[in-house]
Amino acid sequence: MEFILLRILKGRLSYRRNDLSLYIVEPNQDLMYESIEIYEDAYDKAYGSGVYLKQEIEEYMAINDMWSPFDQMDIEKIKKENEELKLQAYKNFYKKRELTGIKYLLKQNDTKMLKILSKKNQFDHLTCEGVASYSRWNWIIEHSTFYKDGTRYDWQDFGVSTMMTYYENSSISSSDFRSVARSENWRPVWGLGKKTGDLFGVPTNMLTKDQIFLCSYSSMYDNVYENSEAPDDAVIEDDDCLDGWFIDQRRKNDKLKKEQRVNSMLTNSKIANAGEVFLVASSPEDVDAIHSMNTYQSDMIRKSRLEEINQKGIIKNDTEFSDVRRDLQMQQNQALANHLKGK
Repeated sequence: MEFILLRILKGRLSYRRNDLSLYIVEPNQDLMYESIEIYEDAYDKAYGSGVYLKQEIEEYMAINDMWSPFDQMDIEKIKKENEELKLQAYKNFYKKRELTGIKYLLKQNDTKMLKILSKKNQFDHLTCEGVASYSRWNWIIEHSTFYKDGTRYDWQDFGVSTMMTYYENSSISSSDFRSVARSENWRPVWGLGKKTGDLFGVPTNMLTKDQIFLCSYSSMYDNVYENSEAPDDAVIEDDDCLDGWFIDQRRKNDKLKKEQRVNSMLTNSKIANAGEVFLVASSPEDVDAIHSMNTYQSDMIRKSRLEEINQKGIIKNDTEFSDVRRDLQMQQNQALANHLKGK
């Protein structure tokens, strides 16, 4: 973690090969801006030479059953599964056996996701977009590699592609960023830097992408530590479980907002005392949002009524629903009990 932190602070990646020592300096915004022209020029040349567009490659893959909407559905399914698994990881943090099993499933899903995405992107390098992106980063690395004395490397020992591969393989993972962001070596520096406004010694618009990522994650952990419902430190240090806590907090907030929406609707005198309120949905998202407004009991009633409609085909009056008959029977029993008490 200390090595990664120093790399981020220095804004450069060291490279050693035999007696050769080089630095890959993280590109600043000026260099990144200039590289856009390199991308556009390479894209135009590739397009003029008849190189495929990404959309054309996707159509080719679909026609030849190499990629289909079902693959995309699998991606979305895995994302939803991972969200539920992370929520369960948070809720079962102190049940080590259950937590181990959940983490195993998360790793399996990550492997599945990587396999599907590799399948989707296998021909990216043959597209105009892929050629342009390669040219851009080739130019960036070429102009970002220096000897230790600060002079630009002359590329006599090997080609740019070698350094590009090294740079890509040395990229900092989100897990490493998070570990650094909550580390004892960084937190005091972060706290002091926020007060003085001189965290990296350069203006904010000159920060490298790694420095920006580190600041973003540091702010995220600030919000966690300052939250009145913050989890235990052990949970915070577990990325999967903390993600589960975020999911739990988001769902609680979503539920609260929906309850507030329902309460605001009930201020309408026409429906304030209504047993049921019907809302019209204009999209699948609206359907999910409306269903989520139901309490658990209301949702069970809704499902029960749908089953009865499917069985009977036609329901002429709501008194034919079993839950309505049950409520009416309970009201009659209560009225009779009150009458007998009155005697």
